[in-house]
Amino acid sequence: MRVVKLLKSKLVPFIDEILRNLQDTLSQLTTMNYASRELSGTEDGSHIFEAIGLIIGLEDVPAEKQSKYLSLLLTPLCQQIEAGVQQAKVANSEDFPVKIANIQFAIVAINALSKGFSERLVTGSRPGIGLMFKQVCIKIVLFPLINHVLLCNLSFNVFVLNATSTVDCI
Repeated sequence: MRVVKLLKSKLVPFIDEILRNLQDTLSQLTTMNYASRELSGTEDGSHIFEAIGLIIGLEDVPAEKQSKYLSLLLTPLCQQIEAGVQQAKVANSEDFPVKIANIQFAIVAINALSKGFSERLVTGSRPGIGLMFKQVCIKIVLFPLINHVLLCNLSFNVFVLNATSTVDCI
């Protein structure tokens, strides 16, 4: 991450190549089960999204390319959230935490990606980029069953911890 922070403006001409070389890794991160990820230590892969965000979030990147790159990154993450919610609805009690972890990873990755985009860029010079992030946030918050799934997960966890205290799923 330090290298990216120090060299980010010098990496702009190589964005296409960087994204092409990371394509397999990004694909794995947006399709694999969280439990089966083979990453070292506490790394969950979000650092990759943060590094990419730092590079593509620069004003030196042409607006149309920036929008294209961001769309290519956000689309599979949103699909992962949508698929995770659908899968969590029918998951058994053993698979349910894995499905929730996959949803959580996608949300963390979107957050990490957004760190590279300055407030000035997304609200002032390129509000279209800000609108993309806003639409993703609205989709996450308003996704029809995500709150229900998270509440049910809370209920399940509370039930496991204390059999007399449960939260009813609405």
